Amino acid sequence: MTTVSLARAAVVQAPRGAEWAAQIWMAVQAGFDRQAAKRAERAAARSVMRDALEVRELADSLRHQDPRMAADLMAAADRHERLAGVSR
Repeated sequence: MTTVSLARAAVVQAPRGAEWAAQIWMAVQAGFDRQAAKRAERAAARSVMRDALEVRELADSLRHQDPRMAADLMAAADRHERLAGVSR
């Protein structure tokens, strides 16, 4: 007959202050996450504004050649900003 010996792990309590330190770290991490989200939101808004500016510059360059196309491009740039929730 074969026998198997199993070791039983001792129960270890968390060090003093570990829960407190973990709660503080989680609060700090949540702050970092909020800052990262705000930073990403601002970058997206800048991207939308940059795209709209480029379209407006194109519209301005076409204004004398094709005024209707220029007006359409200006309206498209405004709509793009409005749909993205960005105002100039």
